[in-house]
Amino acid sequence: MGDFIPILPELVRFHTKNLILTDAVPDSDDLNRVLVPTCFPLESINLCCMYLENEMEYPIVQQSKLLILSLDLNFHEEEYGDLNALTHSRIHFYRQYWNSRNIERLLVSWKKNQKPIGTHFSFERPTVAGMRRLLRNIGDRFPESRIRKIGNKSRPFLPDQVLIPLNDYSEIKVFCKAAKKKLKSLHLKVQPIRRS
Repeated sequence: MGDFIPILPELVRFHTKNLILTDAVPDSDDLNRVLVPTCFPLESINLCCMYLENEMEYPIVQQSKLLILSLDLNFHEEEYGDLNALTHSRIHFYRQYWNSRNIERLLVSWKKNQKPIGTHFSFERPTVAGMRRLLRNIGDRFPESRIRKIGNKSRPFLPDQVLIPLNDYSEIKVFCKAAKKKLKSLHLKVQPIRRS
């Protein structure tokens, strides 16, 4: 979609639960003209953007269950915007490049602002060396964090998980998902503390 919203016969509308926007977020009246009401809330909305914009505040974006951003997170935050300002609770960054310092700053912000349970950000394509370095840095920055060993004989390449307590009842879990001996994605997730 984007700037071009098709003009359809009055009774014809599309049904989708996953929307990809290559341009600006369209006006909700325009979307209501082409999408049936049962589409909302969307399962996912994918924004192809160069930087974090005010478009994140549109109701269609905030009410979607998952926000997917095609955005390079390089070292210079001023080039794309402030990650800490994102208010959506589930975001997946679908790009090849991100810097571990941005992740560390995001974790500091989450701890300071006591992000609610259910907040979950994920990032594409971490490297094993980059993850080990990130986990070491997290341990240094958050001395109260705990390491959970998860590597085993079948997946020795998988980095450990880190748990950072937020308060008496919640913690941030930093972990990786893997596919076939390769790391697939890095995840930051606020979850209830598991008492064992």
